[in-house]
Amino acid sequence: METDLVRVIGVDEAGLGPYLGPLALGGVAFDVPIDWRERDWWEGLAPSISRDLSAPFPIDDSKKIFPAKGGREAAARTVAGVLGSLPSSTGRTLTCFEALLEVLADGCLDDARLEHWFADCPEFSLAADAALGAALLERGLRLVDASFDLLFPRRFNRLLLKFDNKAVVQRSALQPILLRLLSDPTLPANVSITVDRLGGRKFYRTLVEELADGAFVFTSMETPSTSRYVFERDGRTIEITFAVAADAFNLPTALASMVAKYLRECAMAGFNAFWGKRVPGLRPTAGYFGDAQRFRKDVRPHLKELKLKRGEFWRAR
Repeated sequence: METDLVRVIGVDEAGLGPYLGPLALGGVAFDVPIDWRERDWWEGLAPSISRDLSAPFPIDDSKKIFPAKGGREAAARTVAGVLGSLPSSTGRTLTCFEALLEVLADGCLDDARLEHWFADCPEFSLAADAALGAALLERGLRLVDASFDLLFPRRFNRLLLKFDNKAVVQRSALQPILLRLLSDPTLPANVSITVDRLGGRKFYRTLVEELADGAFVFTSMETPSTSRYVFERDGRTIEITFAVAADAFNLPTALASMVAKYLRECAMAGFNAFWGKRVPGLRPTAGYFGDAQRFRKDVRPHLKELKLKRGEFWRAR
């Protein structure tokens, strides 16, 4: 067990608000020297990594990256860099959404294959880029893991029926991701997790106690902007922080935001390709409420012939 390193994990989601497409969420994990725990990573990793879209690997809150001109292409470069840093994908060129899920979110592959649009996902070419990993290693950092999940409408609606609360649905999907990231036997003695705050919730002790597996959880703070908890597990000290707008100040969380958004965008590309072939002149959708209502109205006449039920493509809330 390394004592001079800390495992820094950033967690975020994309797509909690839309009525169409999946909720994507997950985390990325780095092993870094302890003095990096409190550093400004953007400053320390420039110019290879920057908030600027022209950087080799732009990293920022996905809500800032994707709407910008050239934002999707910039995000693809960064995701390619993530792939190039992971042993499971180093040297690979991915050409389909299924291959991307196999690397980053294999736990939801069966759900994805059940989606009515899955076979129509457009092909693409995303070559793993080792340059991001090399830039990190120059400064003593290493991207060691990434774990994501996509909740498509069927599973999202089942969980919503069970919990009757979108925030709890999100939390229930987050728990296994965190458990997986914490199950790595190579974890250093210190682990720091930063999660972009889930909706308006302020108290997360119950979730953290589930992760602690019976260990005592110390509540470090619970304020309107930040909730922080600490526990010991398997000889390791684990600190987990839930913070408002964490993707604005924590680079790993911003990166998790970008990967989640990229996965959701790939899913929506397949969704729109499917419907575009079947409804002449149909405008694509991002799935958010106002436009999703328009889209649902336009495709409604085709649901019966496709034997597609509303709950199989439309989120209940």
